Amino acid sequence: MARNQEERETSALRAAVWIVLGALSIALGARVNVSLEPVPMTLQTLAVLAIGGLLGRRIGAAAALLYLVLVLLGA
Repeated sequence: MARNQEERETSALRAAVWIVLGALSIALGARVNVSLEPVPMTLQTLAVLAIGGLLGRRIGAAAALLYLVLVLLGA
């Protein structure tokens, strides 16, 4: 029983780290400007798609939600 609980805690910690890293990559992608005429773009869309594809929909959505919460808080 103790080993199973330890594995769940490790898995939850690992997911939390991926969520924070995903939100950080979305934030960094928002800061990178790509000048394509006539419409300037950022790499934020690429970061969101990459996070969703690499981490899966549950952890990817949690990373995007964390990014949105941080933006709303003004961080």
